[in-house]
Amino acid sequence: MISIVVITHKRIFSLKALLDALNAETEEFEIVLINNSSSKEEEELLKYYDNIRYLSMGANIDLSQARNLGMNASEGDIIAFTDDDCIPKNGWLNVIKENIGDYDAIGGPVLSYLALKYPWWWDDEYSWLIGLSPPAMNYEEEGIVHIPQTANIALKRKVAQKVQFREALGKPRLPLREDTLFWKDIRSKGFKVRIIPEMIVYHRIPQERLYFHACIKRSFNDGLLQGYFREEDLKKIIKFGLISFIEIFVEMLRIRPKFVAAHILQTMRSMGFLYGILLYKSRNV
Repeated sequence: MISIVVITHKRIFSLKALLDALNAETEEFEIVLINNSSSKEEEELLKYYDNIRYLSMGANIDLSQARNLGMNASEGDIIAFTDDDCIPKNGWLNVIKENIGDYDAIGGPVLSYLALKYPWWWDDEYSWLIGLSPPAMNYEEEGIVHIPQTANIALKRKVAQKVQFREALGKPRLPLREDTLFWKDIRSKGFKVRIIPEMIVYHRIPQERLYFHACIKRSFNDGLLQGYFREEDLKKIIKFGLISFIEIFVEMLRIRPKFVAAHILQTMRSMGFLYGILLYKSRNV
């Protein structure tokens, strides 16, 4: 049996769409639904579904805590994750079951469910900033360069017994990129992973995620967590950030605004990395 862990937070309409889509699957499964809001609408919705175990946790737990609770409460030999604003492609569970045999954890692309209006500066390689997979996810096999999101991963129970999601840190809580860290922790334990291009989930992405200021914030926060956990070499990041900063002015002189935007995002990521290092030191003095 496959356990599907879903966290929901005041998205009753998209949650219903997800549950309906999963009920069309032919594989045996259970849904472990964790509500990390104070909403009661979800309990009413569950009257129409049979294979759901519901955990109402309130709004005081973060995503990592909720995913750990769901993972530990699940009963399946395989544990899959998706989100309450996603729709798996028909046959998703069958693809998971057919491909996970030789691997300990697998993941697949997350594509946009809605038609988005992309800004002039956009490049598809930025897709991770808004909750989608970059195009190269379809070609990379080992899940090292491009890492799947928790909207579309599955793992064997033995992995869950050894690896948990890292929970939010300190007060205020850091904006963890928990999916990236989880996948890296799985690999660091020696588990065998794989990207499965046919394992597809569609994600409802609001248009405002494509606003430049939103992408800047996400880029900074991503760098912040990289710095906090020292995922990259400090000298390398400083060099990369300085080059990106200089390239902003170079590309302005060349009148190539699309490249200016790219280097601004890269510079913000480097600044976030440095801030993450300082934050780690301040919390651990």
